[in-house]
Amino acid sequence: LLCLDDRRLPRHPTQPTMTDQQALHQQEFQRIIKRYKLDTPEKSEEISTMLTSGTVTAPAFAEKFGTKVEEAVVFLEWIQIGIKFKEETLDNAKKTGFKR
Repeated sequence: LLCLDDRRLPRHPTQPTMTDQQALHQQEFQRIIKRYKLDTPEKSEEISTMLTSGTVTAPAFAEKFGTKVEEAVVFLEWIQIGIKFKEETLDNAKKTGFKR
């Protein structure tokens, strides 16, 4: 149920809100990191190098890090979401005159 102005509105359980989808995506991203131990300094460096060296495909990521291709898609999509958020945040900050 969603609560809006102290009223409870039913929500269809098979239609998650965008926030729910993002939370599920983030949870899956974290699960993949833990399952494949992608949070070690060595793996982090390898991922960083791979991401900054050109186009990365899910099959190539899966092969290199031992994930399933579907998991690689989830992982890489979440990285893209983070990059897009960072770019939008920086653009908005520049528009308002914010300087570091």
